[in-house]
Amino acid sequence: MEERGTTAAVLGLDVGKASHWACGIDSSGRVVLSGRVANRAADVDAVLARAGSGALVVVDQKRNIGALAVARARAAGNPVAYLPGSAEKALRDAEVFITYWKLPSSRSLVSLVT
Repeated sequence: MEERGTTAAVLGLDVGKASHWACGIDSSGRVVLSGRVANRAADVDAVLARAGSGALVVVDQKRNIGALAVARARAAGNPVAYLPGSAEKALRDAEVFITYWKLPSSRSLVSLVT
């Protein structure tokens, strides 16, 4: 996992069966972490800790293979948002999710997971 020394404002997780790709940006839009995360509680917890408390976690799967990431983010106190399938098809990875999130007009396509 590449880390650049500051906490993330938003953490995007491109959810996969065995692993996820994580990308976090700070409040200025600078990438502060990027890399593969195993789909195991301890590994997901570690990337959430690196992102920092309060970082918005954006996932492309909230059930099945994404359930662990959503549950661990909630347990850590992070808000969780879901990028729905219709929007996700055009977005291929976590870094693109983050870039997408920075566009005010696109936020209406993202919903908070409750």
